[in-house]
Parts: sequence; structure tokens; C-alpha cells
Amino acid sequence: KDVYVLYFCEFVLATFADTKTLGAALRNGSVHVWGDASTSGSGGFHHSVRDAAGLSLVVEYVGGGMQVLA
Repeated sequence: KDVYVLYFCEFVLATFADTKTLGAALRNGSVHVWGDASTSGSGGFHHSVRDAAGLSLVVEYVGGGMQVLA
């Protein structure tokens, strides 16, 4: 699934029950976040996600690539 970076939060809320399944989908490539300068890594753009259990995940765009930190 391709998700435009500005719709990422809405997509996550509608699709994933927890950060574990979100992280797995991002890491295995079944979800691809795309965009313009936001995902190039030059602006320090990131998303922070916390689920109902209090577990967190951060998605950072660095050097043209995405990093998932849990």
C-alpha cells in the first residue's frame, strides 16, 4: 500500500491496532510512505505513534530513506 506522507497519521489510525503491526508492515515493505521534500531527510521530518498499550514507534525520513525505531 502506498501512502502519501501527509495522510500517514489518518492511514495508521484507520488501519492498525497497535505499533507492532504497523512496524512490521513498514519494515517488510507492505506499506510504503512517499512524498516530496518531507521524506528526503533534509527537513528532519518524522512521525511518532503511540498505541493504546503505551508502546511507541517513530518513523524518520533520513537521507532519502525511512527508518522505523521502536
